[in-house]
Amino acid sequence: MEATRTIPIVFVSADPVGTGLVKSMARPGGNATGVSVVSPELVAKRLDLLHQVFPHVRRVAFLRNPSNASVALQSAEAQKAARKIGVLYRQDP
Repeated sequence: MEATRTIPIVFVSADPVGTGLVKSMARPGGNATGVSVVSPELVAKRLDLLHQVFPHVRRVAFLRNPSNASVALQSAEAQKAARKIGVLYRQDP
């Protein structure tokens, strides 16, 4: 993106806003556009679905790869969602 402002750039990124590729997903600005493949906002929905199928579950483990840049976003969303439905959430440091 620093090399050109005229050639269109299409990206696939876990967190294009967080990494600074674009200003927002709705309005990326400049000559860059693309897709986010991780969608941290879906973590809460997945946890909610798990809770609907298994309503008596009280603990959930979140397996993660700490070297993956999108993990922090997903982990934060999982913690919020777990608190909301009353599930104990734990992750390794």
